[in-house]
Amino acid sequence: MARLKDEGPIGRPKTAQYLAMRAKIVLRCAGGVTNKQVAADLGVDQSTVDRRRDRASPDHKSPQPGTTNEGMTGADGSRCAGAGAAR
Repeated sequence: MARLKDEGPIGRPKTAQYLAMRAKIVLRCAGGVTNKQVAADLGVDQSTVDRRRDRASPDHKSPQPGTTNEGMTGADGSRCAGAGAAR
């Protein structure tokens, strides 16, 4: 019986891989590709692409340190998930 080589634990991507994927998502979004197509091309969930596109947009409002998401709304006026409403 052949022994399998232990390649170490399988886990989350390393920081460099994560940053590279984030850059690929943002660049494709900037190129005018739809979120659904970017997700399919890169093999990631569409919610990941949605989040990256939102955070990369110039009008993205980040919460200030020490504050909560209470009362924050999305671009369409809907309440954000962190404010108690489902997205």
